[in-house]
Amino acid sequence: MAAVEELAQDERRPALSENLRATRHRAELAVFRHPHSQRLASPNCKFIFWTSAAYIGHRSSSWPNGRCQMRKLTITRRISRRGSRSLWVVALVVLAGLIIANTSVALATPPSGVKSAPIAKGRFVDIYVKAKTDIDPGMRTDFWQAVINTKGSSDLEILQNTIAPGGTFGWHSHPGPSLVIVKSGTATFYLASDPTCTPHVVMAGSGFVDSGGDVHVVRNEGSVDLVTVVASLIPAGETRRIDEPNPGNCPF
Repeated sequence: MAAVEELAQDERRPALSENLRATRHRAELAVFRHPHSQRLASPNCKFIFWTSAAYIGHRSSSWPNGRCQMRKLTITRRISRRGSRSLWVVALVVLAGLIIANTSVALATPPSGVKSAPIAKGRFVDIYVKAKTDIDPGMRTDFWQAVINTKGSSDLEILQNTIAPGGTFGWHSHPGPSLVIVKSGTATFYLASDPTCTPHVVMAGSGFVDSGGDVHVVRNEGSVDLVTVVASLIPAGETRRIDEPNPGNCPF
């Protein structure tokens, strides 16, 4: 009789408050155990389960030829082994992503001692240009030729860079080709793909081509300012410069 009264009181128990819903991670379970099998069942007995969220409900369960023996237990909500393993996998993936992201940021090499002044920027639709000029009309093999063939809209950006002595552009790449003119000073650039870190020196009045996608760095290893004018053809809307981590093939 006492067990029935206590069960009835449990059924009338109000829902947990909002604070308990948010902070409580324990639950009460009225357990009816069969004295021999220790199963969570017996004739005409009910068990009621509350979690930290709210009152869930109850159900009836029968067990042949058994007797009720009610105990009040306080249990802690646990995660199943399978669920626990899944959570561990997710946590490890997220942690690895954070480590990679932080490492990339830490190794990125932004410009130093560089001042950039945009000159012009324009957008073009698909470009297809093929030009050929005879250098010596009397010789069929002596000619100049240029081909520009793009698919999709492009942005053409022209800017002037001034790099102080000891300054560097940092390791970076571009999503499209660039034509670089050394206006004054001396430019020294290195390629990340070169394990020997061989310097490429370009004097004033000359230039070099960056085909796009190549990780490189341009430095001013001279004693006067280095001034360059750059024309970059890139996919429309894309960022002209992409910071890259130090590849580690050079001592600097």
